Amino acid sequence: MQEVVCIVHHSTSGTCYFVLTYKNEQFCLSGPFNLNSLVKKVNDVYRLNDCISDGTQNIYYSLFCSSAVSNEERKNIVRTFKSMQKKRDIYNKYNDHYSHLEPAKKKQRYNSMDRAKKDELLETCAKKYKEMDASKKKQCLKNRREKYKQMDVSQKKQLLNKIAEHSRKRYHKKHLNTKRNQLAIARQTRKISKLNVDICISQFCQKIKQGPYYVCTVCHRMLYRKSVLIFNKQKYVTCNIQNIFTDKLSFDNKEYICNTCHSKIIKGKVLCRALYNDMFVDDIPTELSSLEKLEQILIVQRI
Repeated sequence: MQEVVCIVHHSTSGTCYFVLTYKNEQFCLSGPFNLNSLVKKVNDVYRLNDCISDGTQNIYYSLFCSSAVSNEERKNIVRTFKSMQKKRDIYNKYNDHYSHLEPAKKKQRYNSMDRAKKDELLETCAKKYKEMDASKKKQCLKNRREKYKQMDVSQKKQLLNKIAEHSRKRYHKKHLNTKRNQLAIARQTRKISKLNVDICISQFCQKIKQGPYYVCTVCHRMLYRKSVLIFNKQKYVTCNIQNIFTDKLSFDNKEYICNTCHSKIIKGKVLCRALYNDMFVDDIPTELSSLEKLEQILIVQRI
């Protein structure tokens, strides 16, 4: 076992470096050195030949500290270093073993991971790539290009299909998530709106402001926009009913037909209240005509 302690001495004239070496229960203090000489001295102490004895390689550590560090503190630092070194050795051993695995076994090991570990691994790889400098990224891309050139036609096709499938899945996942979120927000908004009575009343008032000003070209009833369709005479050419349409225009100079008349005429029937039947009704009473259109519609059903 060999130990080297570099003692730093600060003074007004400058900084001095001393090397304290320990081997076979003997101490040797040499110095002072400047920084370059210190590095050379440590390299001389740590020659590989000095670390081999009877065919067994001894473990040695380098501990740089000031003279103020106590013996116990130095031991704690050495223990921590040993623990870190052990973890590093295990990690390097695992990486060496993994690098020699076949691609199929690597894929099998990756598939056996749970979702959390996969996400963590992907995040680590992405972070590692971002932290690379430009030269390493360039070298990485160059290696990929070389690897792609060495592939045969079938391998290239398989790789392109794999990339396309992955891109398709990622797009669909993103698109579906976006659509699902939009539907959830819209559903929640509708739910909140239904619970709000003031909003419902406001929407109702907004709808009745339009008034029942749309006149049906068949029965001449005045209806709301939701109850009529824009009239298209070509739809009723095969119905064999002549002179049923009166060319009556509404307030916007457009011709409309109500849903009831439309469904009857499509079936080849004539609605009983159509003007084509020469039916008429009495004039609207003064008490009823003085009311609003919405009030007229609500009351007339109960007369």
